[in-house]
Amino acid sequence: MFVLGARARRRVAGRTAIPMFVLSVGFLLCMAILLVLWVDVPRLTVSATSVEASAFFEAPPTRLSPPARHLERVVAAVALLLWPLFLAEAIFHWVTRPWSPGWRRYQIASLVFCCCPPLRLGAWTPELGGRIWLPRLGWRRPDRTLRIQLERAFSLPMLWIASLILPVLTIEVWFREPIAEWLWLRLLLHVSTGTVWFAFAMELIVMVSVAERKWAYAKTHWMDIAIVVLPLVSFLRSLRILRATWLVRFTRMQRLAQLLRVYRLRVTAMRLFRAFIVLELFRRLFGVNPARRLVRLREELGHRQAEMDALHEEIAKMETLLAERQAEQEKEAAQANA
Repeated sequence: MFVLGARARRRVAGRTAIPMFVLSVGFLLCMAILLVLWVDVPRLTVSATSVEASAFFEAPPTRLSPPARHLERVVAAVALLLWPLFLAEAIFHWVTRPWSPGWRRYQIASLVFCCCPPLRLGAWTPELGGRIWLPRLGWRRPDRTLRIQLERAFSLPMLWIASLILPVLTIEVWFREPIAEWLWLRLLLHVSTGTVWFAFAMELIVMVSVAERKWAYAKTHWMDIAIVVLPLVSFLRSLRILRATWLVRFTRMQRLAQLLRVYRLRVTAMRLFRAFIVLELFRRLFGVNPARRLVRLREELGHRQAEMDALHEEIAKMETLLAERQAEQEKEAAQANA
Protein backbone atom coordinates (compact mmCIF):
# COMPACT_ATOMS: atom_id res chain seq x y z
CA MET A 1 0.00 0.00 0.00
CA PHE A 2 1.28 3.45 -0.93
CA VAL A 3 0.07 6.17 1.45
CA LEU A 4 0.29 9.70 0.09
CA GLY A 5 1.22 12.61 2.30
CA ALA A 6 -1.47 14.87 3.73
CA ARG A 7 -0.59 17.74 1.38
CA ALA A 8 -0.75 15.54 -1.72
CA ARG A 9 -4.10 14.06 -0.67
CA ARG A 10 -5.54 17.54 -0.09
CA ARG A 11 -4.40 18.63 -3.53
CA VAL A 12 -5.96 15.59 -5.22
CA ALA A 13 -9.20 16.00 -3.26
CA GLY A 14 -9.47 19.67 -4.22
CA ARG A 15 -8.98 18.95 -7.92
CA THR A 16 -11.36 15.99 -8.19
CA ALA A 17 -14.26 17.39 -6.14
CA ILE A 18 -15.98 19.32 -8.94
CA PRO A 19 -15.57 16.67 -11.69
CA MET A 20 -16.82 13.87 -9.44
CA PHE A 21 -19.80 15.96 -8.33
CA VAL A 22 -20.73 16.57 -11.97
CA LEU A 23 -20.31 12.88 -12.80
CA SER A 24 -22.55 11.95 -9.84
CA VAL A 25 -25.25 14.29 -11.12
CA GLY A 26 -24.87 12.76 -14.59
CA PHE A 27 -25.24 9.22 -13.24
CA LEU A 28 -28.34 10.25 -11.27
CA LEU A 29 -29.79 11.75 -14.46
CA CYS A 30 -29.17 8.45 -16.26
CA MET A 31 -31.02 6.64 -13.47
CA ALA A 32 -33.96 9.04 -13.80
CA ILE A 33 -34.21 8.44 -17.56
CA LEU A 34 -33.99 4.65 -17.18
CA LEU A 35 -36.62 4.65 -14.45
CA VAL A 36 -38.97 6.56 -16.71
CA LEU A 37 -38.30 4.10 -19.56
CA TRP A 38 -38.65 0.99 -17.39
CA VAL A 39 -41.48 2.04 -15.07
CA ASP A 40 -43.43 5.07 -16.29
CA VAL A 41 -43.43 4.36 -20.04
CA PRO A 42 -44.94 0.84 -19.76
CA ARG A 43 -47.50 2.06 -17.23
CA LEU A 44 -48.62 4.97 -19.39
CA THR A 45 -48.49 2.85 -22.53
CA VAL A 46 -50.94 0.35 -21.09
CA SER A 47 -53.24 3.18 -20.06
CA ALA A 48 -53.02 4.83 -23.47
CA THR A 49 -53.43 1.64 -25.52
CA SER A 50 -56.56 0.85 -23.55
CA VAL A 51 -58.13 3.72 -25.51
CA GLU A 52 -56.31 3.42 -28.80
CA ALA A 53 -53.07 1.88 -30.04
CA SER A 54 -50.15 4.24 -29.63
CA ALA A 55 -48.09 5.12 -32.70
CA PHE A 56 -44.93 5.71 -30.71
CA PHE A 57 -45.27 2.62 -28.56
CA GLU A 58 -46.35 0.15 -31.23
CA ALA A 59 -44.40 -2.66 -29.61
CA PRO A 60 -46.15 -4.97 -27.14
CA PRO A 61 -46.52 -3.56 -23.63
CA THR A 62 -43.67 -5.76 -22.35
CA ARG A 63 -41.24 -4.16 -24.81
CA LEU A 64 -40.20 -0.63 -25.62
CA SER A 65 -40.66 0.83 -29.07
CA PRO A 66 -37.54 1.21 -31.29
CA PRO A 67 -36.95 4.91 -30.41
CA ALA A 68 -37.34 4.18 -26.71
CA ARG A 69 -35.04 1.14 -26.97
CA HIS A 70 -32.42 3.27 -28.71
CA LEU A 71 -32.60 5.89 -25.95
CA GLU A 72 -32.35 3.10 -23.37
CA ARG A 73 -29.17 1.75 -24.97
CA VAL A 74 -27.57 5.20 -25.14
CA VAL A 75 -28.35 6.09 -21.52
CA ALA A 76 -27.27 2.66 -20.26
CA ALA A 77 -24.01 2.98 -22.21
CA VAL A 78 -23.34 6.40 -20.68
CA ALA A 79 -23.96 5.01 -17.18
CA LEU A 80 -21.63 2.07 -17.86
CA LEU A 81 -18.94 4.48 -19.06
CA LEU A 82 -19.29 6.63 -15.95
CA TRP A 83 -19.24 3.81 -13.42
CA PRO A 84 -15.53 2.85 -13.87
CA LEU A 85 -14.58 6.42 -12.90
CA PHE A 86 -16.18 5.95 -9.48
CA LEU A 87 -14.48 2.58 -9.15
CA ALA A 88 -11.12 4.14 -10.05
CA GLU A 89 -11.58 6.86 -7.43
CA ALA A 90 -12.47 4.25 -4.80
CA ILE A 91 -9.40 2.14 -5.64
CA PHE A 92 -7.23 5.25 -5.47
CA HIS A 93 -8.57 6.04 -2.00
CA TRP A 94 -8.16 2.44 -0.83
CA VAL A 95 -4.54 2.45 -1.95
CA THR A 96 -3.46 5.93 -0.84
CA ARG A 97 -5.49 6.53 2.34
CA PRO A 98 -4.50 4.94 5.65
CA TRP A 99 -6.67 2.13 7.03
CA SER A 100 -6.57 3.36 10.61
CA PRO A 101 -9.84 3.33 12.64
CA GLY A 102 -10.39 7.03 12.02
CA TRP A 103 -10.26 6.55 8.25
CA ARG A 104 -12.10 3.24 8.00
CA ARG A 105 -15.56 4.75 7.58
CA TYR A 106 -14.34 6.80 4.62
CA GLN A 107 -12.96 3.65 3.00
CA ILE A 108 -16.33 1.96 3.49
CA ALA A 109 -18.03 5.04 2.02
CA SER A 110 -15.91 4.65 -1.13
CA LEU A 111 -17.30 1.12 -1.52
CA VAL A 112 -20.85 2.44 -1.09
CA PHE A 113 -20.21 5.05 -3.81
CA CYS A 114 -19.15 2.25 -6.17
CA CYS A 115 -22.44 0.42 -5.54
CA CYS A 116 -24.53 3.62 -5.88
CA PRO A 117 -22.56 6.41 -7.61
CA PRO A 118 -25.18 9.18 -7.05
CA LEU A 119 -24.44 9.00 -3.31
CA ARG A 120 -21.05 10.55 -4.18
CA LEU A 121 -22.90 13.89 -4.36
CA GLY A 122 -22.64 14.38 -0.61
CA ALA A 123 -19.27 12.74 0.02
CA TRP A 124 -17.30 13.99 3.00
CA THR A 125 -13.62 14.68 2.31
CA PRO A 126 -11.44 13.76 5.31
CA GLU A 127 -8.37 15.37 3.73
CA LEU A 128 -10.12 18.73 4.15
CA GLY A 129 -11.45 18.22 7.66
CA GLY A 130 -14.57 16.27 6.69
CA ARG A 131 -15.92 19.05 4.48
CA ILE A 132 -18.11 18.55 1.42
CA TRP A 133 -18.12 20.51 -1.84
CA LEU A 134 -21.38 22.02 -3.09
CA PRO A 135 -22.05 24.33 -6.07
CA ARG A 136 -21.99 28.06 -5.23
CA LEU A 137 -21.07 27.23 -1.63
CA GLY A 138 -17.66 25.65 -2.13
CA TRP A 139 -16.11 23.63 0.67
CA ARG A 140 -18.36 23.62 3.71
CA ARG A 141 -18.43 21.73 6.96
CA PRO A 142 -21.66 19.68 7.31
CA ASP A 143 -23.38 21.13 10.35
CA ARG A 144 -26.68 22.65 11.43
CA THR A 145 -25.90 25.99 9.81
CA LEU A 146 -25.31 24.40 6.40
CA ARG A 147 -28.42 22.22 6.73
CA ILE A 148 -30.63 25.25 7.44
CA GLN A 149 -29.05 27.14 4.55
CA LEU A 150 -29.68 24.25 2.16
CA GLU A 151 -33.27 23.83 3.35
CA ARG A 152 -33.91 27.48 2.48
CA ALA A 153 -32.17 27.12 -0.87
CA PHE A 154 -34.14 23.99 -1.81
CA SER A 155 -37.53 25.16 -0.53
CA LEU A 156 -38.71 27.34 -3.43
CA PRO A 157 -37.29 25.27 -6.36
CA MET A 158 -38.64 22.04 -4.86
CA LEU A 159 -42.01 23.68 -4.35
CA TRP A 160 -42.24 24.48 -8.06
CA ILE A 161 -40.96 21.04 -9.06
CA ALA A 162 -43.45 19.23 -6.80
CA SER A 163 -46.26 21.32 -8.27
CA LEU A 164 -45.52 19.75 -11.69
CA ILE A 165 -47.31 16.61 -10.55
CA LEU A 166 -50.69 18.38 -10.36
CA PRO A 167 -51.05 19.03 -14.13
CA VAL A 168 -49.66 15.53 -14.77
CA LEU A 169 -52.43 13.99 -12.66
CA THR A 170 -55.05 16.19 -14.31
CA ILE A 171 -53.96 15.19 -17.81
CA GLU A 172 -53.74 11.48 -17.04
CA VAL A 173 -57.21 11.40 -15.45
CA TRP A 174 -59.18 13.66 -17.80
CA PHE A 175 -57.32 13.50 -21.13
CA ARG A 176 -56.73 9.82 -21.83
CA GLU A 177 -57.64 10.02 -25.51
CA PRO A 178 -55.22 12.92 -26.26
CA ILE A 179 -52.49 10.96 -24.46
CA ALA A 180 -53.03 8.04 -26.83
CA GLU A 181 -53.02 10.33 -29.89
CA TRP A 182 -50.33 12.93 -29.19
CA LEU A 183 -46.73 11.93 -28.86
CA TRP A 184 -45.61 15.30 -27.48
CA LEU A 185 -48.11 15.04 -24.62
CA ARG A 186 -46.82 11.61 -23.57
CA LEU A 187 -43.25 12.85 -23.75
CA LEU A 188 -44.16 15.87 -21.62
CA LEU A 189 -45.68 13.60 -18.96
CA HIS A 190 -42.59 11.37 -18.94
CA VAL A 191 -40.24 14.35 -18.69
CA SER A 192 -42.26 15.78 -15.80
CA THR A 193 -42.16 12.49 -13.91
CA GLY A 194 -38.42 12.08 -14.47
CA THR A 195 -37.72 15.68 -13.44
CA VAL A 196 -39.66 15.31 -10.19
CA TRP A 197 -37.90 12.05 -9.26
CA PHE A 198 -34.46 13.45 -10.16
CA ALA A 199 -34.99 16.61 -8.08
CA PHE A 200 -36.28 14.74 -5.02
CA ALA A 201 -33.46 12.19 -5.22
CA MET A 202 -30.81 14.90 -5.46
CA GLU A 203 -32.29 16.88 -2.56
CA LEU A 204 -32.54 13.74 -0.40
CA ILE A 205 -28.93 12.69 -1.02
CA VAL A 206 -27.54 16.14 -0.24
CA MET A 207 -29.70 16.73 2.83
CA VAL A 208 -28.97 13.32 4.35
CA SER A 209 -25.26 13.93 3.75
CA VAL A 210 -25.23 17.20 5.71
CA ALA A 211 -27.61 16.04 8.48
CA GLU A 212 -25.92 15.67 11.86
CA ARG A 213 -28.23 12.81 12.90
CA LYS A 214 -29.00 10.96 9.71
CA TRP A 215 -31.45 8.44 11.15
CA ALA A 216 -33.43 11.22 12.80
CA TYR A 217 -33.55 13.13 9.52
CA ALA A 218 -34.66 9.98 7.67
CA LYS A 219 -37.49 9.38 10.16
CA THR A 220 -38.67 12.98 9.88
CA HIS A 221 -38.51 13.01 6.06
CA TRP A 222 -39.79 9.49 5.39
CA MET A 223 -42.11 10.83 2.68
CA ASP A 224 -39.16 12.11 0.64
CA ILE A 225 -37.55 8.68 0.94
CA ALA A 226 -40.76 7.01 -0.23
CA ILE A 227 -40.93 9.30 -3.27
CA VAL A 228 -37.40 8.28 -4.30
CA VAL A 229 -37.61 4.58 -3.43
CA LEU A 230 -41.07 3.65 -4.78
CA PRO A 231 -40.15 3.70 -8.50
CA LEU A 232 -36.95 1.75 -7.71
CA VAL A 233 -38.87 -0.93 -5.82
CA SER A 234 -41.39 -1.16 -8.64
CA PHE A 235 -38.66 -1.73 -11.20
CA LEU A 236 -36.79 -4.33 -9.13
CA ARG A 237 -39.95 -6.32 -8.44
CA SER A 238 -40.81 -6.17 -12.14
CA LEU A 239 -37.40 -7.58 -13.04
CA ARG A 240 -37.86 -10.49 -10.67
CA ILE A 241 -41.28 -11.37 -12.05
CA LEU A 242 -40.21 -11.00 -15.66
CA ARG A 243 -37.13 -13.16 -15.11
CA ALA A 244 -39.34 -15.90 -13.72
CA THR A 245 -41.60 -15.51 -16.75
CA TRP A 246 -38.69 -15.89 -19.17
CA LEU A 247 -37.11 -18.89 -17.49
CA VAL A 248 -40.21 -20.99 -16.87
CA ARG A 249 -42.46 -22.04 -19.75
CA PHE A 250 -45.93 -21.44 -18.52
CA THR A 251 -49.12 -21.41 -20.49
CA ARG A 252 -50.13 -18.24 -22.24
CA MET A 253 -52.76 -17.36 -19.62
CA GLN A 254 -50.22 -17.80 -16.83
CA ARG A 255 -47.79 -15.49 -18.58
CA LEU A 256 -50.52 -12.94 -19.06
CA ALA A 257 -51.33 -13.12 -15.35
CA GLN A 258 -47.65 -12.58 -14.52
CA LEU A 259 -47.44 -9.53 -16.77
CA LEU A 260 -50.68 -8.09 -15.44
CA ARG A 261 -49.24 -8.42 -11.94
CA VAL A 262 -46.21 -6.42 -13.06
CA TYR A 263 -48.34 -3.64 -14.49
CA ARG A 264 -50.56 -3.53 -11.41
CA LEU A 265 -47.44 -3.18 -9.30
CA ARG A 266 -46.11 -0.40 -11.50
CA VAL A 267 -49.43 1.44 -11.51
CA THR A 268 -49.74 1.14 -7.72
CA ALA A 269 -46.18 2.33 -7.15
CA MET A 270 -46.58 5.31 -9.46
CA ARG A 271 -49.88 6.26 -7.85
CA LEU A 272 -48.25 6.19 -4.43
CA PHE A 273 -45.34 8.14 -5.88
CA ARG A 274 -47.69 10.87 -7.09
CA ALA A 275 -49.76 10.83 -3.89
CA PHE A 276 -46.69 11.33 -1.73
CA ILE A 277 -45.55 14.19 -3.96
CA VAL A 278 -48.93 15.89 -3.55
CA LEU A 279 -48.74 15.43 0.23
CA GLU A 280 -45.20 16.79 0.22
CA LEU A 281 -46.38 19.77 -1.83
CA PHE A 282 -49.05 20.60 0.75
CA ARG A 283 -46.54 20.16 3.57
CA ARG A 284 -44.14 22.60 1.94
CA LEU A 285 -46.91 25.06 1.16
CA PHE A 286 -48.54 25.18 4.56
CA GLY A 287 -45.47 24.60 6.66
CA VAL A 288 -45.06 22.64 9.85
CA ASN A 289 -47.55 22.55 12.70
CA PRO A 290 -46.17 24.90 15.42
CA ALA A 291 -47.07 22.42 18.17
CA ARG A 292 -45.17 19.61 16.46
CA ARG A 293 -42.28 21.95 15.76
CA LEU A 294 -42.17 22.88 19.45
CA VAL A 295 -42.08 19.19 20.41
CA ARG A 296 -39.23 18.53 18.01
CA LEU A 297 -37.27 21.52 19.26
CA ARG A 298 -37.70 20.35 22.84
CA GLU A 299 -36.56 16.85 21.86
CA GLU A 300 -33.54 18.29 20.11
CA LEU A 301 -32.78 20.45 23.16
CA GLY A 302 -32.99 17.34 25.31
CA HIS A 303 -30.58 15.46 23.04
CA ARG A 304 -28.11 18.34 23.10
CA GLN A 305 -28.42 18.72 26.86
CA ALA A 306 -27.70 15.01 27.25
CA GLU A 307 -24.64 15.39 25.04
CA MET A 308 -23.47 18.36 27.11
CA ASP A 309 -23.97 16.40 30.34
CA ALA A 310 -21.98 13.50 28.91
CA LEU A 311 -19.18 15.87 27.90
CA HIS A 312 -19.09 17.47 31.36
CA GLU A 313 -18.98 14.02 32.94
CA GLU A 314 -16.13 12.96 30.64
CA ILE A 315 -14.23 16.16 31.42
CA ALA A 316 -14.68 15.58 35.16
CA LYS A 317 -13.36 12.02 34.82
CA MET A 318 -10.31 13.22 32.88
CA GLU A 319 -9.61 15.94 35.44
CA THR A 320 -9.85 13.41 38.30
CA LEU A 321 -7.57 11.00 36.45
CA LEU A 322 -5.00 13.72 35.79
CA ALA A 323 -5.13 14.87 39.43
CA GLU A 324 -4.56 11.29 40.64
CA ARG A 325 -1.64 10.83 38.28
CA GLN A 326 -0.15 14.13 39.33
CA ALA A 327 -0.51 13.18 43.01
CA GLU A 328 1.18 9.84 42.36
CA GLN A 329 4.04 11.55 40.54
CA GLU A 330 4.50 14.01 43.43
CA LYS A 331 4.44 11.14 45.91
CA GLU A 332 7.02 9.19 43.92
CA ALA A 333 9.19 12.32 43.66
CA ALA A 334 8.95 12.89 47.42
CA GLN A 335 9.91 9.26 48.14
CA ALA A 336 12.84 9.51 45.74
CA ASN A 337 14.11 12.70 47.45
CA ALA A 338 13.76 11.06 50.87
